[in-house]
Amino acid sequence: MAGIGLLRRKRWAWFYLVGILFCLFAWQASKVAFPPPSEDRTFIDPNGVRTTIMGGGPSHSTPIIVLTIAALPVLFSQKSRAEFAAAPLPVAKMAEAPSAPSKPVARSAEILGAFASALLRV
Repeated sequence: MAGIGLLRRKRWAWFYLVGILFCLFAWQASKVAFPPPSEDRTFIDPNGVRTTIMGGGPSHSTPIIVLTIAALPVLFSQKSRAEFAAAPLPVAKMAEAPSAPSKPVARSAEILGAFASALLRV
């Protein structure tokens, strides 16, 4: 759903993407700040079962942090914010009195009426 919002340049999708990137940055930064233990640890529980906790492997956090840091200024640029600007509310159109239907609307009403009458004959 957020992808469709981004394609249609909806303002809420911009906030959603910025929030996701901030969360991703925070998650990856916490993995760098508090790395898992690198050595394996083996325990024997009271029932005599050996339990091994594997050490952490290589961290891929640094490239992800660099990508999020590179993407955030692009999203906060003037051009990007203008592209996702909220559409003005159609207040002026609502205040106007309803007018006669335009020619395409009248034509589509004729086609719909012909289709309905054809269905009723069957």
